[in-house]
Amino acid sequence: MEFWGQIFSLIGMVAIILSYQCKSNRKLVAVVGVGALLFAISYFLLGQPIAALSNIIAVICSIACLNDKLKNKYVFVIISLMYVVATCFTFEGWWSLVFMIAQIAGTYAIMFRSGTFIRNMRLFFVSPVWLINNTVMCFTVGGIICEIITMVSIVISFIRYRKTGFEK
Repeated sequence: MEFWGQIFSLIGMVAIILSYQCKSNRKLVAVVGVGALLFAISYFLLGQPIAALSNIIAVICSIACLNDKLKNKYVFVIISLMYVVATCFTFEGWWSLVFMIAQIAGTYAIMFRSGTFIRNMRLFFVSPVWLINNTVMCFTVGGIICEIITMVSIVISFIRYRKTGFEK
């Protein structure tokens, strides 16, 4: 199981890294959804239930974000509640709360904000939380490399597209 968990994390890593080079928010969200699905499988195989559930919820969020009718405050509240319930069922101390807050903040960014804000939220909050999780809570090579390269990829996207070159 460990071997396959690491393989799925490496494949998910490629998807997530590529997503931040997408200029269109729609493409970014679609590719992030695929990466989240692959990481959900990875974390399930690695025995990390909160990370697996968080990624499944991220897939649901990605699907909602691809449908403009579902990008609203009610769906955001439902997805946020899903993170709260998942955290309650898999609670492992204060880290679970930090992890939940990062996921809700990332969901807010993807559902309601610009490409610049999405990338900033990921660069300065969501990725560092996942990096700590992937290093300390559940060692996953693909996850660690993914978050480091994701942060570099976001910086590259800022250089490539400048601050205003992203889809609004």
